[in-house]
Amino acid sequence: VVLQGEEASLDALPVLKCWPCDGGRFVTLPLVHTLDPETGIRNVGMYRLQLFDARTTGMHWHLHKTGARHYEGYRRAGRRMPVSVALGGDPAYTYAATAPMPDNMDEYLLAGFLRRRPVKLVKCITNDIYVPADCDFVIEGYVDPSEPKTVEGPFGDHTGFYSLTDEYPRFHVTAVTRRRDAVYPATLVGIPPQEDAYIAKATEKIFLAPIRLAVQPEVKELTMPVFGTAHNLAVVSIDRRYRGQAHKVAQGLWGAGQMMFNKYLVITGEDCDVHDPDRLAALLRRAEFPRDLIVSEGIYDVLDHATVTSGFGGKLAFDLTEIDPSAPAEAVRVPERFELTPGLVEVADGLAGKWGALLLFADDTVEQKPDLAAFLARNPCRGIRYAVLFDGHARTMRPDELLWLAAANTDPRRDVECRDGVLCADARSKRPGIAGNPSRFPNVVTSLPEVVRKVDERWVEYGLGERLESPSDRYRALLLSDKAAW
Repeated sequence: VVLQGEEASLDALPVLKCWPCDGGRFVTLPLVHTLDPETGIRNVGMYRLQLFDARTTGMHWHLHKTGARHYEGYRRAGRRMPVSVALGGDPAYTYAATAPMPDNMDEYLLAGFLRRRPVKLVKCITNDIYVPADCDFVIEGYVDPSEPKTVEGPFGDHTGFYSLTDEYPRFHVTAVTRRRDAVYPATLVGIPPQEDAYIAKATEKIFLAPIRLAVQPEVKELTMPVFGTAHNLAVVSIDRRYRGQAHKVAQGLWGAGQMMFNKYLVITGEDCDVHDPDRLAALLRRAEFPRDLIVSEGIYDVLDHATVTSGFGGKLAFDLTEIDPSAPAEAVRVPERFELTPGLVEVADGLAGKWGALLLFADDTVEQKPDLAAFLARNPCRGIRYAVLFDGHARTMRPDELLWLAAANTDPRRDVECRDGVLCADARSKRPGIAGNPSRFPNVVTSLPEVVRKVDERWVEYGLGERLESPSDRYRALLLSDKAAW
């Protein structure tokens, strides 16, 4: 079915509004095809499309993405930029569009490799871009770099927070084609784990060998814990052969493809199973600070909301390669009862024995940051290596959820410091307007209570098996306002 010109409308597509504060409806699994204006080399990326009307959408490619680089090339050349968006087809196409492929390498080479047969491509109707012959929908059109950019967002993103409004190019539709038996594909992202978490796990395995071959041959294993939302936290083991090798690995990975977005990096020796929390805990408990820290600055994902300088912030690596996990660890001793200093409402020591960590919860009504140095001075501890400060309303969260909050809400330049051998981190929500804080701070994404109630009422009808509690019922305690941002 081919629709061109005035008939080319997006109205018939079941485009989703995913979360209550989203700025509109979004196409969430688009395969966006662009061409390098100088070489003609194709790129396939996944950039969300916010529907503005039946024939225009936003084009949400970040500054660091290949689509944005192509856009700048067309802008300099004073030319319209052809764009074709494919939906559906072999799931290998969707994966390839998200994969950290080297620039100027065709994503359909990866897709063909993964599915073990070539990808048949066909030419679009209104531009010269080739797309998979077996996809379900193709939306053809153009972006005009001479047009002013338009406001796009907010959108409940894979970080678990809303990505807030910003200006992006406008995509104009010239044709819509579809199979007669087309199935519209979509995904929903939000607080992990969602579907995208499993795509990230595939990437760990598929791209480990290329990392070894082309970037860091000493890397033995890599994992990105689900609650680190890919970019915020990674753990690698290396074949350590000389002093300072972890520094080489950290700086190398922070300059390699999409690993440049990494914020916190844990580096162990090759004898540590990076997937085993007990092994990691044994090393982290024995770390000495600041000796075992590698401090740097670099590129962030534009979606990172903790930094005051968009797309740029602090980086912190833990060099655990010289630690012997079998050596005796300092015994953990904490007060039987903690003396709360001003601004604190609770201290949890349940992770002290295994991880050497104290969790501190602040009074949400007080803007001033509690004095962690004063707290540690009044509450002498032994064996404690980490003290992490959270908002008081995070007290009901599980440890893995607190890890998500800590990695997301901190910029190591501003929020992490050493105090007498204890690594202290301020993982609270950052109040806008206070010096050093971002000018906007987003809310977490949660479903409305009435939506949860409707799902509960129709659970049996959906055929989903035993009824589960909605995570939104717990995460709603984290909301800072009824809008996308504080």
